[in-house]
Amino acid sequence: MALTPELDALKKKLDTIGYTKRTPGQDRMLAELDAINNTIGLETLRESTFSSVTKMTSPGDGPCTCCGR
Repeated sequence: MALTPELDALKKKLDTIGYTKRTPGQDRMLAELDAINNTIGLETLRESTFSSVTKMTSPGDGPCTCCGR
């Protein structure tokens, strides 16, 4: 999960403004958007289970030769 399209567009717009040209308010807004995005990413990672984020693969159509899965 990431930022909504509107917030992502705002973040990209703020990123394109150079650091020296951004106002303090724009800097704070960018920092908030980064914090929200990082928090959402961490929550998504915590909620994921090992089996939902990994996939066993094996050659051919049969089970894995080393573990039988």
